[in-house]
Amino acid sequence: MNEELRSSDRRAWWSIHVTGYGRFAYYGTRTEAEQMKRHKAGWEGGRGTMRLATDDEATKERDWLRGQKERGCTLNERETEAIR
Repeated sequence: MNEELRSSDRRAWWSIHVTGYGRFAYYGTRTEAEQMKRHKAGWEGGRGTMRLATDDEATKERDWLRGQKERGCTLNERETEAIR
């Protein structure tokens, strides 16, 4: 993992996997991603792991969010920041 992201609160794309649910992308700080992983794992009764998303994974998620915005969906502040 990139040392800068390990020790900072800069937002990045994360790939989170939870047993019983699957894999999903999350944009946020390391702390936010850890909280989301614990939340989803607790909800699903599974175990969660996470890693930085690859460039391809991040691009796919940004494109999906842009499409949502173009279709008139409302994006929150974190999602809006993710597509810049």
